[in-house]
Amino acid sequence: MNGRHGVDRPFTNEWYAGHAGAWRNNYLAGGLWGWAGLDTVNSWLGWNTYDINNTAAPESNQSIVTSVGESPVLSANYAEPPANGENAPAGDWLPLGVFALEAPNEGGEQLVQLALRRDGTLEGVAYAKATDESSNLTGEVDRETNTAYWKVDANQKVAFAAPLKTLTSGEGPVDVTLADGEKQTWTSARLKQPAE
Repeated sequence: MNGRHGVDRPFTNEWYAGHAGAWRNNYLAGGLWGWAGLDTVNSWLGWNTYDINNTAAPESNQSIVTSVGESPVLSANYAEPPANGENAPAGDWLPLGVFALEAPNEGGEQLVQLALRRDGTLEGVAYAKATDESSNLTGEVDRETNTAYWKVDANQKVAFAAPLKTLTSGEGPVDVTLADGEKQTWTSARLKQPAE
């Protein structure tokens, strides 16, 4: 999917200038394109790490991290991203990355940028390249199911649900409820930052 977006430059300063009102946190644009693994997300949220193949967290998931300095994962990565490209937190937010979401039928592809706050809330922006329209996103991660849920601010009937495994492993299914109530399963793939 990266190749198809070759010279496209969404989520840059120029892109935001042309998409007034698009959600943006004040961190460097490069951080938007990084990613966070499951261990980093769990530490960020103060959850115990669990087997990535599980679909639900164990009942023993208790809050264990109260600050970045107390997390072995975050304290090691806070100053700069590790060599593997995983993101460090940026202030109050942990960028999860930029994803291409592709509908089962052609023409439904969107680029989605998501970031996670410590309390489990999600914010971000979706961009439809075909129409050059952007929409802000809000949602949360459910601790019991380890699923991220988000909706389109402009149309709360459009809803997305993805296991944390999908958002932290780079690709996987995303359940989508369209405005008319139709349910579909889309494919998600994390994108690398386009070359300059």
